[in-house]
Amino acid sequence: MRSFSTVAIVIALCMNACSFKKDDAKNDSTPKDNSPADVVETIQKEQEKQAFEGQLTEKNVVVTFEELSEPMLYKMRIAWPEQVKRMQVIINKKTPVIYTSVNSAHSHEEPVWSSKEQEIELIAYDSLGAPVSSLALKEKAPLDYVLGTDINLTQDTVIDVNRFFIFPKAQLQTNGHHLSIRTKKLIVEPSQEQVSFSSIGSLQYAHILTHVPSSKISNDTDYRESAITIQADKATGLLRIGLIGADGIDGLSGDAIEKDLGISKTNAEKDGANGENGTLKSKVIPNGFNAIDGSPRDREVSICEKAPSNGKDGKPGNQGHSGENGRNGGPTGSLSIFVNEQEDFAVEVIQRPGQPGKGGLGASGHNGGRGGKPGLNPGHPCASAQKGADGPQGPKGSDGIDGQPGKVGDILPGVKRIKVIQL
Repeated sequence: MRSFSTVAIVIALCMNACSFKKDDAKNDSTPKDNSPADVVETIQKEQEKQAFEGQLTEKNVVVTFEELSEPMLYKMRIAWPEQVKRMQVIINKKTPVIYTSVNSAHSHEEPVWSSKEQEIELIAYDSLGAPVSSLALKEKAPLDYVLGTDINLTQDTVIDVNRFFIFPKAQLQTNGHHLSIRTKKLIVEPSQEQVSFSSIGSLQYAHILTHVPSSKISNDTDYRESAITIQADKATGLLRIGLIGADGIDGLSGDAIEKDLGISKTNAEKDGANGENGTLKSKVIPNGFNAIDGSPRDREVSICEKAPSNGKDGKPGNQGHSGENGRNGGPTGSLSIFVNEQEDFAVEVIQRPGQPGKGGLGASGHNGGRGGKPGLNPGHPCASAQKGADGPQGPKGSDGIDGQPGKVGDILPGVKRIKVIQL
């Protein structure tokens, strides 16, 4: 029935617009036709009258939110049918505001915070002051996001908001995590400092940064290609993004590895054996005849039964431990940015892959074994033995191999004014 009455109203209004003049236009020979906008407005009012029917409903009470220039603030507007002669409005249980035919208002407005739930209570009164209808609503203003300080992501993050504000000197670091920003309006507040964004040092002014320059890879996430995606219906300001890879870790030196493993530079097993000790032997030999009585005369002498032997030479020392290979640098991360209205928007990007870690130096060769001690000389007439030669030092360990630079990620620009610098 409602659709039929609406069609009837349209036909009647069109016929009225074509066939009749206003009563106060009798002296005007030119007929004044209603414009299409007037016809639509009249239809809407007629629909409101039919929809009202003495009761407030979610169809005839309209709550809208208008963006204010300040971040996180909106103007809430509550509109109700014109047929209501007296309306009491209570927001969040505060003091009621009453509208009557005196101020002829059919709406209530007040500033509200983004995404904060508003408890709305409306009570309609008739011309005699008796309540005829009431309605309770809960509404929220659109969600805003304000990047006003330094933020470090600890997980993949999606930010889907009405407005995304970025303040000067604020920075969001992805640290290898993915970041997706979807917003109707991306607003980059201008900075008072005019700094060229073209060097490692200027990355402190980046609004979005994948890694801090010279940071070292500390976990598997740092090896991920952090994907940054930005989609906006409209954007203003200068957005600065640093796609920076974390640097690879230097390999441990062979000496450091040996220390961790408790490996000694000296190995007693490499020492040469000691020489054997010499021995003497007594021997009686004739020494002529006794001059007094002419008897035979003997004497006892020592002879070298066994000469002491030389100590054995020490064995060569072991080769030093090899140095550890340097780790590869991390990827820069990728960027995809698409903006519909971008007349007052520009993007500057610095790309720098993670630097490779250096290979560790090989450890010095281990000491050779010590030469064996000479055998003990028991005395004359044995000749003294010699100490064994010390073993030569072992060869130096091989140096570790340097890592590879990180991968340079792709940039898919949906922005006309974009500047990319690769360092």
